[in-house]
Amino acid sequence: MHTYWRLTLGCLAASLVLGTACDDGAAVGGLGATSGSPGQPAPGSSSGTTTPATVDLPAGVPEGAEIGEVAEWYGYPIATYATFDADGKTVKDFGTVTSLASIGNIPPGAFMSYQWLKVPPSVMEQTFIKSFQVDFMPMGHPPAKVYDVPHVETHAFFWTQDDVSKLTCREVNDNQVPAADFVPDGTWDFDPIPGVPNCLPNMGVHGFDMKAPELNGARFTTSMSVIVARGEFMSYEPKATVEELQKRKDFEIKLPLPKRAKVATRMPSKYVATYLPAVDAYRMVYTDFVAVPPN
Repeated sequence: MHTYWRLTLGCLAASLVLGTACDDGAAVGGLGATSGSPGQPAPGSSSGTTTPATVDLPAGVPEGAEIGEVAEWYGYPIATYATFDADGKTVKDFGTVTSLASIGNIPPGAFMSYQWLKVPPSVMEQTFIKSFQVDFMPMGHPPAKVYDVPHVETHAFFWTQDDVSKLTCREVNDNQVPAADFVPDGTWDFDPIPGVPNCLPNMGVHGFDMKAPELNGARFTTSMSVIVARGEFMSYEPKATVEELQKRKDFEIKLPLPKRAKVATRMPSKYVATYLPAVDAYRMVYTDFVAVPPN
């Protein structure tokens, strides 16, 4: 299974860079972009979000939260926000409120539907998180029989959106993996195809936890990957299948911490998804922030 995983991940990289369909038997297909916001998304991707003059704050955002951005994602509002500890100043949670109905409204055909959303100033100032992206993969992605099912991912980046968007994976050090102390604890494979760069433009180098259940024969429901580039840890990537989300149940994903960071910061150690039955939406937050020392 691991050999096929290596082959199909290379196919994924080629798909995103070249805009071509995979020809390895994986259930990928349909790489034509759907209509979305202006810009230049990766081939086969789209942003279905618009930002009208007025978008109502979605129900389910905690009272007193600091708002990062409110936008419309396929007909329904989506928002980023921060909550605070009892002192009213220290960031407790950073997250989103996302309607399940918005996912159902995404048209078929796009390989990836993504949206950048602004991060509240307090989160940027106090934590590792400088920019944020939510992605919906309507057909999943390689490897086949692992992640090739519809699922939602979020990315909490240490880099700004502008810096992430400039990552071409063509510079000499774009593929550089950080020293072990700067990578979250885990059995990560950053080199799925030895000798072939594993870097996706506007994203980074993915690390897959080789102890993850879905990479050892279990069915993918929820999981987490990490992303690095230029010798830095860039992002956590928690994800959940649409099937799991449609169960309308709460779930948690542990986010392992590195021993050190580029600068002293606070990093989340847990990702918590809470279903809100009154509005048929999920509140998904990065939480339990822990101080990580500098190098």
